[in-house]
Amino acid sequence: MPCFENATSIWLLLGFLGLALQPTGTFARLTLLSLSRVRFVGPCELGDIVSSPRCPCLQKLSVSHTRGVDKLVIQSESLMEIKLEKLEGLRLLSIVAPALKGLSVECCLIDSPGVPVAIISAPRLVSLDWRDSYDQSFIRLGDMANVRFLGKLLYFVHGYDDCPYNRACLRLLQRFKVVESLTLTLGYLRVIDSYEYLMENMTVLPDLTFLYLNVLANGHAFGASLFHVLKMCTGLRRLKLAFCNPTESEVKLSCLSNKGLAFSNMAIVPKT
Repeated sequence: MPCFENATSIWLLLGFLGLALQPTGTFARLTLLSLSRVRFVGPCELGDIVSSPRCPCLQKLSVSHTRGVDKLVIQSESLMEIKLEKLEGLRLLSIVAPALKGLSVECCLIDSPGVPVAIISAPRLVSLDWRDSYDQSFIRLGDMANVRFLGKLLYFVHGYDDCPYNRACLRLLQRFKVVESLTLTLGYLRVIDSYEYLMENMTVLPDLTFLYLNVLANGHAFGASLFHVLKMCTGLRRLKLAFCNPTESEVKLSCLSNKGLAFSNMAIVPKT
């Protein structure tokens, strides 16, 4: 990919065609970069491209469904929003971004070969979406005292105690004591008879005012799990309940189907 010195926005959706990054040059005016379904080839690292020396004005970065990035090291004075989803093979994520306000990480580290490592320094972060591995020995989120919006947490109602998504969800719920808004997804496997009921492991939620609760019921009754969550929300002022179809990632992770369910005693907000 050549350096477009005058470009302000770049979107690439390549269907996993190979993309080589130039080792020199500056994207002097670039403020938005979106890369999807890209297979990175060559010696130049993506982190070198998007860091301040080569992208001094970059504010929004989105990288999704990519291959060939085993480490992503970003040092940026300008980035305000980063979205990372399904970076296959990623083993190291390092972000130093003092101006960052929004960070979303989904399915990047949880299937990593070996032990994934993440080090995040974003002291001004306001919004955190984290649907990924979260072992505090290797995943260090740094000082995030300003986080007000915590989202994309996924919790499977039935399964095994060592479910990595559930572990990550519980640890994040315990870490953040007060948030303004929480987005939580309760997921049901297609077949639950041979699995444990895991809602009792969820014992605490942050002090919050707005709860956005997604239910991927997959044909199962969800009243008990819903009540378990709501009884912990003593200070709740607003609730939005969405009965929704699973995303592509959720289908792959949990074998959920798009089967619907009616709940006559509660207003359901379909998610579009």
